[in-house]
Amino acid sequence: MKKGYVLTLDALLALMVVMIVYTIIMGIQSSINTAETSEFKTLHYISEDTMQALSEKGVLDQVCVQWALAQGNTSTPYFERAGNISNSYLSEMIPVRIGYNLTLNGVGVANDSSRLLENASSVETHSMRLVSGYNTSLPTDGYVARARINNTNVSYGGVFLTNDGCNWTIETTGGNKTLLMPKGYTGAVRCNYTNASISYVNTSAVNDAVYRLLNKSDTTPTKNGVIDYDFNPNTVPTDVTVVTSIRSMNSPVKVQLVLWMK
Repeated sequence: MKKGYVLTLDALLALMVVMIVYTIIMGIQSSINTAETSEFKTLHYISEDTMQALSEKGVLDQVCVQWALAQGNTSTPYFERAGNISNSYLSEMIPVRIGYNLTLNGVGVANDSSRLLENASSVETHSMRLVSGYNTSLPTDGYVARARINNTNVSYGGVFLTNDGCNWTIETTGGNKTLLMPKGYTGAVRCNYTNASISYVNTSAVNDAVYRLLNKSDTTPTKNGVIDYDFNPNTVPTDVTVVTSIRSMNSPVKVQLVLWMK
């Protein structure tokens, strides 16, 4: 009978030891889970606050403009500028212990390789914004232009990324002429509208307007690169009118900021 009590007591003591160990393990696990949850919340707050600040400061718009100007080419100065703008703000706003990566439509724009590597992190989160009106080929905030030579003119055209001018060589019925559009243009870009060559930078609203005007005046006998009249660019009125901040509706850009930490 006494042996039975001893065995029962031993069993109870063993069960108590198991329960104590289990409780300790569960407490540790709970503590770990609580710490991870707290770290995740902290990281996510930083992510959301950063994206909100970038949006309110107009930084996301600046980055999207440069991204659009790059037209999908990550080797252009425009794409590099998008990264520089992003990094200049993100490096100041995000604590150094936290790694980050900013993407536009899935393409990486900015990160800091000197920080914690993503594959070495234990906590990760992301925040996203949709910035409407930017596209790699269709500008949202751009320029439209119309051109005139004497009494011949064309109306405003489509929206373009730039309003750069050109030093035009055009062929008239009286021979080749040099036409600066807009007047006083001093840049190095050269464009041609001659029987031998028709070429111009087609990302400029000004160049588009001039090309449309020359093409409109090239009808006799057929469009052959020679406009139908002769004129002296120094005495005949010529001008280009540009309107800025024209918006065209394009698909929104998905801007995503990923943050991670240990």
